[in-house]
Amino acid sequence: KQLGYCTNYNYFSTEHRNVILPSDSVLGVRYIVSNRKEISGLTPVGSSARYTLFENPYAADIAFLAEETAGEFSAYDLETKGTDKDYFVHQEKWLESLTGVSADNVYTKIQTNWEVFNAKAVPGDTADLKLEYDLKKDGKNLEDIKEGHKDLTAYLRMNGEAPIVLRTEITAINDSPIYLSVPFLMRGAPISVYCNGQQIYREASDSYYSVIVDIPHQEGEKLTLEIRCDDDILACFDPTVARCSLSELEKQTALLNSGISGTSVKDGKVTFEVDAQSRKLLIATVPYEQGWTVTIDGQKAEITSYQDAFLSFPVDAGHHVVTLQFTPPGARIGVIISALGCIAGAALAIVLRKNGTREHQGGDKVDREEHS
Repeated sequence: KQLGYCTNYNYFSTEHRNVILPSDSVLGVRYIVSNRKEISGLTPVGSSARYTLFENPYAADIAFLAEETAGEFSAYDLETKGTDKDYFVHQEKWLESLTGVSADNVYTKIQTNWEVFNAKAVPGDTADLKLEYDLKKDGKNLEDIKEGHKDLTAYLRMNGEAPIVLRTEITAINDSPIYLSVPFLMRGAPISVYCNGQQIYREASDSYYSVIVDIPHQEGEKLTLEIRCDDDILACFDPTVARCSLSELEKQTALLNSGISGTSVKDGKVTFEVDAQSRKLLIATVPYEQGWTVTIDGQKAEITSYQDAFLSFPVDAGHHVVTLQFTPPGARIGVIISALGCIAGAALAIVLRKNGTREHQGGDKVDREEHS
């Protein structure tokens, strides 16, 4: 949710609908299948029918070395602050917390002037915003709705037969990825995003948080972007358009990818070697849940949760061999029960076989007596 992915208000589902290259790269999203022929920053490596397979050359490995203090990053700032919901700055701060190197230039804001059609724009704290998608609380109950209303803009629909439309024009000065962020206070509104008259994103439900939309384009192309909302009120913070610098992103992900080698993933086990120049926090982009054990140079290590999502554990400076092993909870008991069942089954088979042999031998004796 905090990284711009389409996440339901109570966190029970998250969807990868759009490429968000910085977030995707840190999370290790290396391959993407799309019906688009080109996606900025990604390399096409195969196709079938109308689908193309893209590779992300900036993707981090399944495990990477981060700053020792990376776990102190406040991942929920976009909720707890209530205002200043800048998803691009949030990602830059996140990257910097991982690498220790400034990421301020990963995104560059593109100046926009949004024209409003079929709506009257009023300050959010003066409008009657009794909207279901603003008033429902999320599962973590973090959102400061009262404070957040102050910075909202409410667009009040004038003609109920037509959608509310926000429109702006920009020029793609190069082929670097361009993203549109439409930040909402709490939950999103049913909106559609259009680029040069073509729909590139649609959300019919109001039960999702803000998302970041990838804008398809060619170098030098003039783009007309529209946000359309088929509702009586559209309440959101100022939409933001930003360009992603691939060279700056590469600097960040190269730092994350350094120090890890020989990665092997097989049968629930991940092994790799670590060369750390100083004490680091090793983050593995696998779900933090019961069943994982970690050994460093054969010694069991304590696992902590990174941002309530991934496995993490400290690693001292030097060369180490790390193993991550997953055993489903209850699997050991299941193995014991299965083994006992196999033993019991084998014993029963032996008993039945012996009884059958005796009966067969007894029958032969009766037959011989009858024929004698």
